[in-house]
Amino acid sequence: MRRALRDRSQEVRMQVAVGIGGRKSSALAMPLVVAMEEEKDEAVVRELILALGRIGSPDAVQALIKWAQPSGRFFGRKPSELRVAAVEALRLAATPAALGTLEGLSDDGDREVRDAATRGVAELKRKPRR
Repeated sequence: MRRALRDRSQEVRMQVAVGIGGRKSSALAMPLVVAMEEEKDEAVVRELILALGRIGSPDAVQALIKWAQPSGRFFGRKPSELRVAAVEALRLAATPAALGTLEGLSDDGDREVRDAATRGVAELKRKPRR
């Protein structure tokens, strides 16, 4: 899997990310985080983020919390689309830490992030947590 995450083909890397998920994949959380940091294609990064949400382990959730948070004003600014993907992944993880983060992001300065977080909180409060 690690070799496939470094494949030249964006399609191969994307398919690996889409195929990962579930609690049994928790050992893959940190390799996915490393792959996210090295990945240049935003579509692949988005799928890796969502894979972390499907895994839902404590390590995966902590990585997602970092991705969802706003960054500096000018340098190191995270694309809004990837922050929204991290919010969606936190909703998928559905852990108490994920819910707490979503609640905090419900008043984020980025409207897209704020709206996604508000929807995530509403959904998680409607259904039982893991």
